[in-house]
Amino acid sequence: KASIQPVYGSAVIFAHNTKAKINGFTLVGAPGQPAVSVSAGGSEAPDFEISNSIIRDSDIGIVVSLPQGRFALNRSLVMKNNQAIIDAARGNLALENNTIVDNQIGYYLNESAGVHILRNNIVVNNRVDGILVSALGKKTVLKMHHNNVWGNARDYYSYTDRETFTPDGIGNLSIDPVFSSEGKFRLIGSSSMIDAGDPETKDPDGTRADVGAYPFSADSRTQAESGFFSSLIRTLFGR
Repeated sequence: KASIQPVYGSAVIFAHNTKAKINGFTLVGAPGQPAVSVSAGGSEAPDFEISNSIIRDSDIGIVVSLPQGRFALNRSLVMKNNQAIIDAARGNLALENNTIVDNQIGYYLNESAGVHILRNNIVVNNRVDGILVSALGKKTVLKMHHNNVWGNARDYYSYTDRETFTPDGIGNLSIDPVFSSEGKFRLIGSSSMIDAGDPETKDPDGTRADVGAYPFSADSRTQAESGFFSSLIRTLFGR
């Protein structure tokens, strides 16, 4: 992926009342800055989207403070940030099919208005909180379903109330996603994330959506089986 890593400021700033999309980049903010900053004023509702990207190694991965409009993050990996995603949007925010891993805090909701949808995401191994809300009353605007939140120091936590909570919504899991050993956060064939997403959503191959940024594919299965049998032949016959 092409990389944007500035010396100063954010890698990407969405700040006008327009429609804009980022696809297929690695985004890293300058020291102390968010990798992605999303804000807009004026009378027109903006429509911003990031897809198939990696947001990493920043103080804040993404900060969203839209008073209106839409921001969507799809099929992206958010990793090794201090705070991965800060959501203060009063418009619509949608996180769908992302993997949020190895941050201090995975997702932080600090807004009591708007529509905030988390669907088909893996949120794992974040060192403080997986899903953090500023107060339990604000989780009523958080629409979570078919996510896997697991292995975080606290999976679901309210900052103000100082207590854990259970999310509303169906299909939410808390189990080991079983990534491959390559360190790229891809699923292996035995993962329970396969076909565990919202039945109304599809993977690129037309099957029911997997949970996480990277769907398991028939090609992955074929490559794994081919590697296994090649290794077996070498062991048995010295080839």
